[in-house]
Amino acid sequence: MGVLLSAFFWLYSLSAAIGVDGILAFPPYYPNADDEGMRHYYSAIAGATQLGMLIYARDWTSFGPSMVEQLTGIPNLVAWKDGRATSAVTK
Repeated sequence: MGVLLSAFFWLYSLSAAIGVDGILAFPPYYPNADDEGMRHYYSAIAGATQLGMLIYARDWTSFGPSMVEQLTGIPNLVAWKDGRATSAVTK
């Protein structure tokens, strides 16, 4: 979802109430966010729900090893999808 965090919180509480099993968290829609901002963004989303969270990395995001390590500390992070359209990320 690419909406404001306040909308996330409302949607997550509603989703859990109707039986959704997890959430797919896209990155924010602004390029080149610093690591601290991205950590805060995903931590805030995860903290708003008990549902499992899948981070979906898109073309405008780039997570270095240190950032990935920080994000793996989120208790309800259950999966990670690298959706960047480049073979360079697999090298």
